[in-house]
Amino acid sequence: MNDKTTKNQVDEDVYSLRQRYLFVSSFIVLLIFAFAWLAQNYVSSHSEQHRQNIELRHQATQYIRQLRNEVLQIEKGLEAFMWGPTDRRHNEVHHRIDAALQYFEQLRQHQWIIQNNMTSELGDFALDLKALHITLHRVMTMRIRKSTEVISLDQIKVNIKQADQRFTSSANALRQTSQPLTQQLTTTLLLKEQLQTLLRALLYKETPTITDAVSPSQLEQIESVYEQINKMLSTISTHPEINSNPQHQPLIDRMQNAHRESQFSFDDLKVIRVNGTFQEQIPYLKHTVEPHFEHLWEYLNKLDSSIDDFSKVEAKELGKVANLVAKVVWLLCFFGLAVISVAYLYFQSTVLQPIATLARALKGYAQGEKIESLPEVHNVETRHLLDAYREMHAQVQDRQQALEHLAMHDSLTTLPNRYHLMGRLQALCETSQQSQAVFAVVILGLDRFKEINDTLGQYTGDAILKKYGQRLQFLLRGTDSIARYSGDEFALLLPGASRDEALYVARKIHRVMETPIDIEGISLSVSSSIGIALYPENGQDKEELTRRANIAIAIAKRYKISIALYEKRYDTSSVERLSLAGKLRQAIHDHELHLCFQPQFTVHQRELSGVEVLCRWNEPERGLISPEEFIPVAEHTGQIHVVTEWVVDTALQQAKIWHDKGLDCGILAINISAFNLHAPNFYHMLEKQLQKWDYPAARLMLEITETAMMADPEHAIKILGKLKELGLKLSIDDYGTGFSSLSYVKQLPVNELKIDKSFVMEMTTDENDAVIVRSTIELAHNLGLKVVAEGVDTQEKQDLLDVLDCDYMQGFHVGKPMLAAEIEQHLPTRKTKGSKIHHLKDFR
Repeated sequence: MNDKTTKNQVDEDVYSLRQRYLFVSSFIVLLIFAFAWLAQNYVSSHSEQHRQNIELRHQATQYIRQLRNEVLQIEKGLEAFMWGPTDRRHNEVHHRIDAALQYFEQLRQHQWIIQNNMTSELGDFALDLKALHITLHRVMTMRIRKSTEVISLDQIKVNIKQADQRFTSSANALRQTSQPLTQQLTTTLLLKEQLQTLLRALLYKETPTITDAVSPSQLEQIESVYEQINKMLSTISTHPEINSNPQHQPLIDRMQNAHRESQFSFDDLKVIRVNGTFQEQIPYLKHTVEPHFEHLWEYLNKLDSSIDDFSKVEAKELGKVANLVAKVVWLLCFFGLAVISVAYLYFQSTVLQPIATLARALKGYAQGEKIESLPEVHNVETRHLLDAYREMHAQVQDRQQALEHLAMHDSLTTLPNRYHLMGRLQALCETSQQSQAVFAVVILGLDRFKEINDTLGQYTGDAILKKYGQRLQFLLRGTDSIARYSGDEFALLLPGASRDEALYVARKIHRVMETPIDIEGISLSVSSSIGIALYPENGQDKEELTRRANIAIAIAKRYKISIALYEKRYDTSSVERLSLAGKLRQAIHDHELHLCFQPQFTVHQRELSGVEVLCRWNEPERGLISPEEFIPVAEHTGQIHVVTEWVVDTALQQAKIWHDKGLDCGILAINISAFNLHAPNFYHMLEKQLQKWDYPAARLMLEITETAMMADPEHAIKILGKLKELGLKLSIDDYGTGFSSLSYVKQLPVNELKIDKSFVMEMTTDENDAVIVRSTIELAHNLGLKVVAEGVDTQEKQDLLDVLDCDYMQGFHVGKPMLAAEIEQHLPTRKTKGSKIHHLKDFR
C-alpha cells in the first residue's frame, strides 16, 4: 500500500511530456494556419484584382492594335489609290475609315478605359478621323478626274513586262541558232537585265509615297542603258550572219520592236513620275492629309504609353504583394527556428541528459561495472524508462544465470555440452602439461540410432539419449567429466587414466550400455562404438585429441568392433586423400591423366556398337591410381568439373582423329559425376565441346550412376531433359545398386540401362542374380530402353545374355580397356558399301 501511495505521489510530482508536446504543437499549428489563412486571402484578393486588370488591359490593347492597323491600311490604301486610282481602291479607303471609327467607339466605351479615366486622353481622335475622311474624299475625287487624262502606272508595268518578255525570248532563240552572234547577244541580254533592275527600282519601291521625287541621275542611267541596247541591236542587224540567213531577220526585227515598245512605256512613266499628272495635289496632301495622320498616330502612341505606365504600376503592386508574402515566410522560418531551439534546450535538460546518463549506466552494466547512481527524472516518460531499466536489470541477472547454464549444458540430457567439454579439456591439457600427468579422451556413439529414430520416432530417440546419459553419469568417478558431444555421441574425460585404465573403463561402459532399456513398454537394446585417444601419446592439445578420438570411433564403426584405441596408421587414408587432392590439379597440366577405351558389342550380332571412355591416372610416385581412388577426391574438392571437362575434350578430340582416318568407334560413352549434373555451366560446356570438335551429339552417350540420379530425382529429370534436347544419348550406369524401381526410372529421359557387373558376374552361379538380370532386361524392353550388361568375363555369361535377349555387353571376355593407339588397330572403317565388320574375335 505504501509503494502504491509513493508511486501516486511521484506521478503528481512529475509531468507528461506528451501532454506538453500536444499543447505546444497544437498552438504552433493553429498559429501557422492563421498566418497561412491571412496570407492566402490577401494574395488571392490582390491576385484576382490584378488578373482582371490584366485581362481588361489586354482587351483594350487589342482594340488599340486593331485601330492602329486600320490607320496604317488607310495610308497604304491612299498611296495605292494615288498611283492607280480605281473605284475599288476608293471604296476600300472609305471602308477602312468606317472600320477605324467602329474600333475607336468600342475602345472609348471599354471598361478599362473608363475605370482609369483615359477617355480624355483619346482627345479629338474621332474628329480628326472624320476630318481625314472628308479630306481624302476630296483628294480622291480630284485624282480620279485627273487620271482619265493619262495612262495608268499599272498599264505601264504590264507594257514594259510584256515587251521585255518578247525581247528576251527572241534573243535566246537567235543565240541558239546563230553561233557567231552568241557573244553580242549575251552582252545585249546582260544589258537588258540591268535595265530591268533599274526599271523595277523606279516602278516598285519598297516604301513608296506619293510625294517621293525621282532622282535625275536615276533617269539618266536608265536612258543610257536604253541607248547601249539600241547600239548593240544596230550592230547585230548589220552583221553578215543576219544577211546570210533569212530566218534570223524576223527575230532581230522582233527584238527591235519590243525594245522600242519598252522605251515608249518608259517615256510614259517619266510623264507620270517626273512631269506629274497630279503634282498640283502634292502640296494639298502635305498640308491637309498628312497632319491628320500625324494627329492620329500621336493619339495612338499616347495610348500605348499610358498602357505601359499602367503595366509598370501593376508590376509594382505585384512586387509589393510578393515582398509581403516573402516577409511572412521569413517570419515563419525565424519563428520555427526559435521554437526548435527552445524545444532542443528543453528536451536536452529534461530528456536527453537523463537518457544519456541511463545509457552510460547500461553500457557500464554491460561491461560488468557497478551502477553507482541513476539520473533524476522530471517527466512520466523518462520515469517509465527508468522503471523499465530497473526491472530489466533484475530480469537480466536471472536470465544471465540461466543462459550461462544453458550455454554450458545440453537442454535434452542436462549434461554438459561440447562447449563445456572443450573448456574442461583445454584446462586439463594445460594442467597435465605442467604436472606430466596422463588422461584419456573417450567418445561413445550409439549404433543404428538414426534407424531407431526414424522407426520409433524422435520422442523415443530423445528418451534413449536421456536414459543412456543417466547411466553414464553413474559410472563416472568424481574427477571424470561427461558431456553430450553431438547428436548420438557422448564424450568423457578420464584424468589420470592410462591406456589400460581407459580400456577398462571403456569395456565397463560398453557392457552397461548393452543392457536393454524399457521405453513405454518396449525393451530396446542399443549397441555402442567407443573411440579412445590418450594424452600425451596421441596428442597434446584439445583439437588433436578430439580429432583422433573421432578417427578411432570411425574405425570402430567401420570394422564393427566395440572399442578402438587411436593408432597412427588409422590416419594414413586421410593423409593420402589430402595428398591426392593437392596433386590432382597439377596432374592435368602435367599430362599424367590418360584415357582408355573399352569396346561394347551387340549381343546377338557380336558387332562393335561403341566404346566406353575410362580415365586413368599414372602418378609418378605411386604409379597407376584407379578412378575409385581419385574420383571421390575430385568430387569432394570440387576438381571433378575440371577432370570431366578434360575427359570430354580429350575423348571428342580422339573421336575426331578416328573419324578423319575413316574409322568408326560407334557410340562414345563417357561417365559423368552427380556433381557435374548440379554444375550451372555443365550444359554449356558440353555444347561448346561438341561445336569445337564438330561431333554429332547423337553419337555421344553420357553415363550417370543410378545413385546420382536417385539422390534428387526431380532435379535429375530437369537436367537430363535439357541434355536430351541437346541430342545426347543418356544411360543409367550401375543399375541395380541404387534400389530404384523401373516405375520411377521410366520418368527419366534415358536411352539405356547398364546392369551393374555385381549381378552379371554371379548370374551363372546365383539364381537370384540371374532373376534380377532377366527381369531388368524384360522390364527395360517394355519401357523402350536398351540394356547393357557389364562384367561379361566368360563365354557362359555371354551365351546366357544372348538367351535373355540382352542388347549390348561389355567385359574382359569380349574386350579389355585399351589405349587409343591399341584399340585403333581394331576399329572398323566407317560404314560404306563393302566395308568390313569387326567381330569379337578381332578384339581378343
